[in-house]
Amino acid sequence: MACLWLVLILSFAVALQDQIRKTSATLENIGVCYGMTGNNLPPATDVINLYKKYKIGNIRLFDPNPDALNALKGTQIQVTLGVRNEDVPNLAASLEAANSWVTVNVQPYLHDNPILLSYISVGNEIIPGPYSGNVLAAMKNLRTVLDQRKLAAIKGALQVKLVNSMTSKRLNR
Repeated sequence: MACLWLVLILSFAVALQDQIRKTSATLENIGVCYGMTGNNLPPATDVINLYKKYKIGNIRLFDPNPDALNALKGTQIQVTLGVRNEDVPNLAASLEAANSWVTVNVQPYLHDNPILLSYISVGNEIIPGPYSGNVLAAMKNLRTVLDQRKLAAIKGALQVKLVNSMTSKRLNR
């Protein structure tokens, strides 16, 4: 099943690349959501190498997968890093939890050939749902940690955002 999706994504990318080449544009404005739930998925390095090959310039990770984050180091692919829905209540409850999440899931990938982290996405279609009441507090705690560590100023401004089925919201101060 995963291979089928990969084939479909690549077919789309190839067809799109051909169309874009005709209009003198690039795929750098195209983004791909990279989900990792499934069986027999290719290694993250293979997937990221395909994105690089087809010059796909933006990626959304639904969760902070270390293999994918390491594969993205130094690629010049803009990254939107997701917080898993089940992590949102913990991040909302405590600034310490948000600090720990950033320490484990963000900080290691910003040094020595860093990833280009543009956004942290809090949850995936989390509203409505059992964790929806925690979203704003989690966003605020993450934003506070990023500000304290002066990470909000990397590559312009690292944003904390909510991705919902009909909206995309940013938390700015």
